[in-house]
Amino acid sequence: MCVTFNNIKIPTGNEIKILGLIFNSKFKFKKHCLYIRKKLVGRLNIIKFLASRHSFVHPTILINIVRSLLLSSIDYGLPIYGYYAGIELKKLYAPYHMAVRRSLRAFPTSSTKSILAEFGKPHINERLEINTLRLITKVYLGSNPNLLNDIRSATRKKRTSKFLSTIHLILKYVDELDIHLSPKRSKISKHPPWALDSSVIEDKLMTWNKASTNYEVYKQEISIQKDGNSFTPMGQKIPTTPHMQWFPRPVTDHVFQR
Repeated sequence: MCVTFNNIKIPTGNEIKILGLIFNSKFKFKKHCLYIRKKLVGRLNIIKFLASRHSFVHPTILINIVRSLLLSSIDYGLPIYGYYAGIELKKLYAPYHMAVRRSLRAFPTSSTKSILAEFGKPHINERLEINTLRLITKVYLGSNPNLLNDIRSATRKKRTSKFLSTIHLILKYVDELDIHLSPKRSKISKHPPWALDSSVIEDKLMTWNKASTNYEVYKQEISIQKDGNSFTPMGQKIPTTPHMQWFPRPVTDHVFQR
């Protein structure tokens, strides 16, 4: 089959990579699991070096490194490829368990259940179910209108397809847990989460350019005023008391200059 667009032939293949996930025509994730395994094995060398006898890294730090380096790669898209990977998902067990064992500096003969319990994280199969359950609120109360439309159409659909999507699996969990939810679009806050309230930090001095401002005016602005609220040298508001001693704020040129 050949597809053309504007007299340009679009090549066809059995595999395609979308947002880091490798799909194929048979809806199998063999190549994607091999891709993740290769990534895990490469990052496992970092854990081996840090957990060697020549390194004095604490096990708590090693555990956090394993969570950030390996578990982040495994969890990405796990509810999508985990259910249909089949036996290919077992290829991720060995590097994951090896990283956990090395981070804890456990004996090679220690059981996998014991080291995972001490590590504080479940098995990959259990993580698959947990990550899918976490998507229930995100899917039902999301801000994406297309996703909400897919949820509504999936709830009205009575026929079951051969390959269930992640949305259908989430609906299945909702029915099994007897959760009564209706898709509802959440409002997106236009206020950025990193922005602080105006009552927390005084930023009026940022509008004053020292090079083009009168010295007396500039000196008056950077001094703590006796009337109203007072501020620390970092701009944070502090409560005023009648016996408080007032002193000028230190001047930092590179902060106030534009």
